[in-house]
Parts: sequence; C-alpha cells; structure tokens
Amino acid sequence: MRGSITLHKQKALLWGVAIVGAGILGYWFQSSYNTIQVTTAYVAQDRLTSSIQTTGKVTTKLDQTVFALSNGTLSQYSLEVGSVVAKGQVVGRIDKSDITSKVNQLQAQLEAERANLAKLQKGTDQDLIKQYEEVRLQQELRVQTAKREWEQAQKLFHTGGLSKEALAKQEEQYLLAQSALKEATHQLVLQKKGTPIEDIHANAARIKQIEVQIAEMERDLLKDKIIAPIDGTIIHTAVKNGQYLQPGSELFTVGDVEQVKITADVNESVAWKIRTGQEARISGSVMGSKSMKAQVTQIAPVADTKVSSNQVEKTTVEVTLVPIERDHALKPGYNVDIEIFAEEAPHALLIPLEAVRYEKDGSRYVWKAVDGYAQKQAIETALESEEVVEIRKGLQKNEQVIINPPEGIDEHARLDINE
Repeated sequence: MRGSITLHKQKALLWGVAIVGAGILGYWFQSSYNTIQVTTAYVAQDRLTSSIQTTGKVTTKLDQTVFALSNGTLSQYSLEVGSVVAKGQVVGRIDKSDITSKVNQLQAQLEAERANLAKLQKGTDQDLIKQYEEVRLQQELRVQTAKREWEQAQKLFHTGGLSKEALAKQEEQYLLAQSALKEATHQLVLQKKGTPIEDIHANAARIKQIEVQIAEMERDLLKDKIIAPIDGTIIHTAVKNGQYLQPGSELFTVGDVEQVKITADVNESVAWKIRTGQEARISGSVMGSKSMKAQVTQIAPVADTKVSSNQVEKTTVEVTLVPIERDHALKPGYNVDIEIFAEEAPHALLIPLEAVRYEKDGSRYVWKAVDGYAQKQAIETALESEEVVEIRKGLQKNEQVIINPPEGIDEHARLDINE
C-alpha cells in the first residue's frame, strides 16, 4: 500500500516537471517569434549649446531726434530720408519775422512809456492834456479800423480765404490797438487829475515789464537756426518746408547707419538664461543665405507686458545685440531672426529627444536595449536643443536607448534592433 502511494507521487512529480518545462519552452518559443522591432541610438558624448530663438529689428546704434526750440514758420529746409548731414550744419531756419514785428511794437511802446514817465514826473500841463486827448482820439480811430479788419479776416477764414496764422495776427493787431487805447485813456485821466506817486511807480513797472519782454524775444530770435547735432544720415523727418512750428515740435532724426544694433523681445520664461556677452547668430530673408555673429550688450532692467489683439497678455524682456561683423546689407528697419547661445556643456552625454518618456509625476525615463531585451531606466536631464538632450544621471556613454519606443513595450521584451 505504501509502495503504491510512492509511485503515485513520483508520477505526479514527473507530470509537474513536464508541465513547467513545457511552459518555459512555450514562452521561449513564443517570445522568439513575438519580438518588437525598434530603432536605437547610442549615448554619445559631445558639445551641446542651448539656444533661444526670437526675432528682432535693426536700428541705429547712435541716433538723435531734433525738436523745434521756438515757434515760427519753417524755411530753407530740404532734408529727406537718406540725406547726409555733418555735425553743426545749418539744415533749416525758423522764420521770426512775426517776432521781429512784435519787438518793434514793444520798442515803440517802451519809448512812449518812458516819455510818459518823464511827463508824469513834471506834473499837470494843460497843453499836455490836449495832446493826450488827441492821442486818445487817434487810438479810438485805430481800434475801429483794427476791429473792421479783424471782422473781415474772420469772414475770409471761415470761407477758406485766409490761414489760421494770418487770422491770429489780425486778432493780435486788434488787441494791441485796444490796449493802446486803454493806456491813452489812462494817461489822459492821470493828466487831468494830476500825478500821484503810485502812478509814477506803476509806469516805471510797466517800463520794466516791457524791457523784460523785449529781452526774451531777442533771445528767441537767436533760436532761428536748426542745426544737425551729429554726423550721420537722416532716418526720419516729420516736417516740411513752410510748416508752422510750435516749441517741442519733432523735426527729424539723424543716425549713424554704419553702426547698427538689434533689439529683440525675449519671452519671460527664457529671459533668465540670457547674459551680456553671450554670442548670437543673426540671419533672415533680408540676408539671403548669409548669417553673421552678434553679441548681447544690454538687457532691459524691467519686463514689459503687452496685450495682443486677441486679448492675450505677453510679458517680454528687451535684449540689445550688436553685430561682431559689419554687413552693409543690414539696414536700419530690417527684421531679422536671432539665435542666442545661452548655455553650453562642452562634454555632455547626449541622446535624441525622441527617446525620452515621461511618468505621470513628470519624471523622465528611457527604454534601453540590453543584450537584445528592453530595460526601463530612470534618467535626469539638463540642457536641451531641438534634437538632443543632455543626460545628467542614469545612462553611460555607448549605452543603447530606444528611439520612439512603441506602445506596449515592457521589461524584458525581446527586441529586433535597427540601429
């Protein structure tokens, strides 16, 4: 009975071994035919440069905008975009004939005030009173004439027959006539009443005021010349000959077109990578197949946020670059492509970006090819370019990684490798 039980155990054991062996054989047989075709690349060691790509505009490195220092009509001005000027060159004048006329009027008024002061200091004089009455009468006639001329000028202006400047001058003549009449009336009253000391002091103050006005206008007359501040080429002009100017009116911008710079707006997400002194490459359709080297010379201290037409905010930092080489084909106003070489790793371990995969937590990994089988490997990365990424941890030089690993790949999957 015991021998029969032992025999049954031996048979069961043999059947178990046979089943396990068949399973192993079947798995080997199935896996030998169910291989996964993959493409691999070796971990290489090479120099890697991380770059930032953007666009920029070419402008002059040195330029200056000139503004009018006084009012008047622009004359003798013939500047156009492209005109070449020298520092100190007179490029136009501001017509000051209206100011000259005002100075002459004030000079006459000043002489009258001085003469009046002398008379006030002499006391009441009947003959003088008659003279003042005559002066007042003449001033009344002058006011009536000036009023008629101003009203006629208004009609011409509304029908387009008179300029705004001419109308303003006619109104000014009317106001001056009224002022002269008022003064003549005042002087006549003073003569009839006698001359209080306060009036003498007031007359002296008016004389001082007129003298100050004349001095200011004479200084303004010296500002009739428009002068080029630097050697260069006119890159913008805002006025035309014959135009009436106000103080502060923009006239023109002159710049040295032989010295250019490039300004670009860099997105805030990558602006922190940029440092002054970094090299860059300038290219674009305006340069054909050529490119040139440039260098970052300035980074704006503050960022600028703009809202696009579709109401999307974009924050950028302005970066200035200067070409290391000079190409005369690069003209102010051109738009160019810029590649700034921000970071560099001289001996980086590199793999194609297509080999990198991501876990749900954002960590990265790759599938390696080890002795013909797949093996998952966590990695840490550093610099990236458009094609490769630097491996900081997880891989060694000459190891094989799978590029674009297929869905369903798992540990120890048998591989058919196309290198």
